[in-house]
Amino acid sequence: MRKIHISLVGRETAPVYLGLMEASPDLVILIHSVDTIKETERIIKEAKDFKIEKIEFEPMDLAKIFADIEKLQQKLNEDDIISLNLVGGTKFWSLAFYSVFNSKSNVTINLIDQQNNLWDFKTRTSKLLNFDIEKNFKLYGNPLVKYVPFSDYTDEDFECANQVESIRRINYDDFTELTAPLDKKTKNEIRQNNNELPPLKSGSRVSWIRPDYASIELKAKKRGLEFFELKSPHAVDILFNSHWFEVKVAKILSKFFDGKDIYLNCVFPAKNGSDKNEADIIINTGSKVLFVECKTQINNTTDIDKFATVVRNYGGKSSKALFITDAKIPVIAIEKCEESNIKYFSLKNEKGQPQKESLLKKELKQFIEDTNK
Repeated sequence: MRKIHISLVGRETAPVYLGLMEASPDLVILIHSVDTIKETERIIKEAKDFKIEKIEFEPMDLAKIFADIEKLQQKLNEDDIISLNLVGGTKFWSLAFYSVFNSKSNVTINLIDQQNNLWDFKTRTSKLLNFDIEKNFKLYGNPLVKYVPFSDYTDEDFECANQVESIRRINYDDFTELTAPLDKKTKNEIRQNNNELPPLKSGSRVSWIRPDYASIELKAKKRGLEFFELKSPHAVDILFNSHWFEVKVAKILSKFFDGKDIYLNCVFPAKNGSDKNEADIIINTGSKVLFVECKTQINNTTDIDKFATVVRNYGGKSSKALFITDAKIPVIAIEKCEESNIKYFSLKNEKGQPQKESLLKKELKQFIEDTNK
């Protein structure tokens, strides 16, 4: 008597992997098309401890599909205990396999929803499956290898982020010009070296010694130049490129989720090792991935399009996206977020006052529980 698991493979690899891990069979049979062979190979790589057989099916030729199912049945024994996961593949496959196997007493038919619940079609009951965020990224072909765990940030870092936010108010324009350079050369200089930037015409300047010391001098409108020192384990990163705001947002979100499963400065590498795409914050919600994009304000709505692409390509269809800002969100940006199923939230209300964190928690909880289109 063998324990056999059959799964239909489409573009969504994570629910296929979860199903076979839960079944823990003697043999796994993966049904794939010519277009999903790469997805199948990724599943096989991550489930290397199992004996796996892959079978190629035509995706939409119904007569051929039923003929191939008949061939598959000839490999099975009457005393085999079979689990069938219909979560992937084409609708033709799902309907054909269901119609053939539903009446068999030795077959359990399953589906996995976007909340990682495994549903049994015959008992109509469900079981919540374990979610592994790092495995999830590998299954979609984009391993997350460069990031900073939220747990690495200290109380000194949070105080530093608050200090930077206060310093920024003294002179927004000079602060932005010094700490958010647009040219790649200056960005690389900040990331790699200890240095200082040329002073602005106003006299404002910035210098740093990676990773834990920075100084900034800003021209205040009425008080002249004001000098500040920043000291914390991540002081330099916090000062530049609005990372202070990302740390602030992560601190808020850590109250809703386990801080160990929050990652900042997330980088997805290309095959040649270079950086391919980035995400400000990634959170393991317990059942799916939440991507968070942080902007003090939205100056270019193409940022929303780029963010939507990262979420769609790297996290799977069940992943969630949150676009969070410090300033009021423009109407056109709101429309773009809604079109891409991105949750948007500003930390400031219409009057410029801080929003209650409880409001974000309530809206985010419902958003995560909702099923994506």
